[in-house]
Amino acid sequence: MSYPQPIASQEIREGQEFYRLLTEIETSGDVYEMDVSAKAFSIGPESDIARARVTYFDAINNAHSFVVSVGAPFVGRVDASPTKKYVGGVPGNIIITPEDIIQSDYRSASVSAGDIVNFIKPRLDIVAALTEPRILPNKRAEFIQRGRVTIPAGEDTYWIYVPFYGRKFASISISNWTGSASYTAQIFGINFSLDGALRALSIAADSATAIPAPSGTGIAVEVKASLVGMFDYLEIRIAGNAVTGLGNTLLYTLRTSDEES
Repeated sequence: MSYPQPIASQEIREGQEFYRLLTEIETSGDVYEMDVSAKAFSIGPESDIARARVTYFDAINNAHSFVVSVGAPFVGRVDASPTKKYVGGVPGNIIITPEDIIQSDYRSASVSAGDIVNFIKPRLDIVAALTEPRILPNKRAEFIQRGRVTIPAGEDTYWIYVPFYGRKFASISISNWTGSASYTAQIFGINFSLDGALRALSIAADSATAIPAPSGTGIAVEVKASLVGMFDYLEIRIAGNAVTGLGNTLLYTLRTSDEES
């Protein structure tokens, strides 16, 4: 969980019409509170998380909750009730929690101690309208990351973990500037579960895909949910000789989208 937690009343004092919670998520148990009332909730444009749960007290002192998801906002007045108490004496503010399963400490059993692991932590972006909403976000922006592969001497694998919650499309391109054809890539889709079990599916091929040489060539792989299903994360394994320095490198570009294209 990120600290300090955002204080929703700051937006009221500054006269804004919305409260936005944008934060990295560590676990499924991360909890955030709003101490002011709202009139609508929606998933924001920069959210990796596809679903969030909102919990509140109603007028007759019963605790209720609902889920907002990408393309499915909630419109209606929800009151913060700091004078009421949840179990354990927690003040009855509006509580926001991720509904998707988060496992930020996940690493493949094949990861060795010296491997480089680029685990992209998921962000929760949720927007609460504090006045009557004129418009609400109904889709997420594309996620794009570009980077350089580094494999230390004595190791042979670079790992990238990309949040994919509710996404329908991904493209992964890797360009080879090493002049060597010794590199391969493999892409897996991973689904987490509350009991710790995993579902992993090889997306690109049953065996690793060769990244061709000479310099400047590479591979481009697309992931479509209609063909391979939905996943919480994509795992990308790039294997080969040590890659160090700026001129002898592999470059990658990742793009994920809510639109299958």
